[in-house]
Amino acid sequence: MKNLKGFVAVALICVMLVSLCSCGGISEKDVIGTWSGAYVYNGSQFASAFVLSEDGTYAEVTYKDGSISSTETGSWEVDDGEVVLYEDGNKDFDVGVVSTRYQYKGGALVNNGHKFRKD
Repeated sequence: MKNLKGFVAVALICVMLVSLCSCGGISEKDVIGTWSGAYVYNGSQFASAFVLSEDGTYAEVTYKDGSISSTETGSWEVDDGEVVLYEDGNKDFDVGVVSTRYQYKGGALVNNGHKFRKD
């Protein structure tokens, strides 16, 4: 009986550790799709949407005060629990890669306090 209680205690601890490790984990399947959000910056209204495709590419469009402000394409990946967008698909760090990192919080992708929700 004493061995059974010890085994149960160890099993519960293992389950708790596995649960804690999986918290905040994000997979590529979690983020594939269309994300959008709106925010105000320096008095201007911005709205952005980006599509993360299954093949590891993305396309983004940003509107400023109702007009297209910029478009962007590239590649993306999940790295260390964050979604990273590489402008023009350039991941070569020796060349001065341009990238944007998004944290995954509460079902949203967050960058600089701006939240993007999956449509």
